[in-house]
Amino acid sequence: MVGDSDSVDGSLRDLILVDIFGVVGTVVAMYGFGAIIGCLFGGTLSDRFGRQSMIIIGEIGAAAALLVVSVLTDPVSLGAALFVYGAFASLPSPAIADVVPAERQQRAYVLQSWAINFGYAIGPIVANQLVKISYSLMFYVEAAVMIAVTILLIAFFREVRHLGITVSVPSAV
Repeated sequence: MVGDSDSVDGSLRDLILVDIFGVVGTVVAMYGFGAIIGCLFGGTLSDRFGRQSMIIIGEIGAAAALLVVSVLTDPVSLGAALFVYGAFASLPSPAIADVVPAERQQRAYVLQSWAINFGYAIGPIVANQLVKISYSLMFYVEAAVMIAVTILLIAFFREVRHLGITVSVPSAV
């Protein structure tokens, strides 16, 4: 069993080799690089296409990227998919400043931090239980939650225009 590449020992050996070369850290870091890109362009895209549109595109794009991530095994393609996931997932981030009135923004950011921290606390517990059933299931459940959130956003979120924000659109002359 020690020399069998299909055994648990073979898988553990492969994981150790991948870890020695730092591939796992590089692959996971691609999510962060994608998130930087999403945050940098999220505000500009929101100004051009609207906050609601960018939130919906970000949620649906992130859900689709998660479905792709669930089937990949190659580190390069997995890193690319995580980059795309990070970019889409962070597209809506700049929208809080625009959709929440100034006097409520501090509270909105605090609530966002609480929600993120709650996710960090409970996420690994839920993921552990899902992985016991199927590794891909954790990605499917997260994608389903993102789609459910998107449906709620479509139903209840309305573009906020009462904040006095005007976006100048260049005219075609």
